[in-house]
Amino acid sequence: QVFQEGQLRGVIPSQTVAMAMAVVLNVYYKGDADGVRSFLDSMTGDGVVDRVRSEEGNLGYEYYVPADGSAGLLLVEHWKDDESLEAHSVSENMCTIARLKSENCLESRVERFESLR
Repeated sequence: QVFQEGQLRGVIPSQTVAMAMAVVLNVYYKGDADGVRSFLDSMTGDGVVDRVRSEEGNLGYEYYVPADGSAGLLLVEHWKDDESLEAHSVSENMCTIARLKSENCLESRVERFESLR
């Protein structure tokens, strides 16, 4: 994305700036507590998380659990660009994730953002 003069006040106001945009996904999982725990255990124990992190263009892949102990899970993914995310979405890892999500009766909702990198 290209920002014109004045759009990024105080950064470089006198010139056009080309910025690379990374893709950030927040994936919210919900289900019962046993299903969430089983999903997370499988993702980490079977090496899926490590394999996703090693995919070309992956800049971050982290799971978070609610502090209040409720049955949910937040995944924050960072990808170099749309092409990297697209490759991940059709990868064998994604097929495994979809299978584990189904086996553990989880629902998910995704938010997508772009960030300057």
